[in-house]
Amino acid sequence: VQTDLIEAYERLLRKTGPSTTTGRQGKIWTVMPAKPSYGATTISCNLAVRMRQFQGRSVLLADMDPLLGSISFSLKLKSAFSFIDVVNHGSQIDKDLWRKIIVSYADVDVLLGPEIPRFETPSSGGVPSFLQFVRRNYSSVILDSPGPLSDWHLSLARSADEVLLVTTNELAAVHASQRAIQMLENAGAERNRIRLIVNRYEKDNG
Repeated sequence: VQTDLIEAYERLLRKTGPSTTTGRQGKIWTVMPAKPSYGATTISCNLAVRMRQFQGRSVLLADMDPLLGSISFSLKLKSAFSFIDVVNHGSQIDKDLWRKIIVSYADVDVLLGPEIPRFETPSSGGVPSFLQFVRRNYSSVILDSPGPLSDWHLSLARSADEVLLVTTNELAAVHASQRAIQMLENAGAERNRIRLIVNRYEKDNG
């Protein structure tokens, strides 16, 4: 299964990797589950590391879940700052401050979620300046989102170059995926930018 996953990553990277070259802005991928617990965070982390290895260019992995963000736990990382600090003060972020905010894992820059869970999300008005900053400074940006749960998370999908929607092949997951795709399209995410990833595939599930 691990070999199949790595091969799938490499096919995806071969398809899209050459799109970013010197002088161009970076590409943004928003990874989200159709419903929580479909493995989107694991895919985000692995995809970021594989992109760094495959492309050899700068990669940012950002945990955009203010409540249940688990990248810090998965990668055993800590930071005094989170994506909320960055998005709320996006226009004031410079490179020197940015280096104090991010942490590193396997040569990938990581922007963590808040250490203490927060129910509120930043205003979607802060998204454009945040995305403009990361596009200028990274070849690839992986935004790990908890799903199409709010206007904030829908704005991340709408602004991305590609949305990787993670599901499984259970009947309930297929239903959730249909609803999630409809929500994404209603929010302005074009169908041709949505990629469906069937994770944890089991033949007996349907």
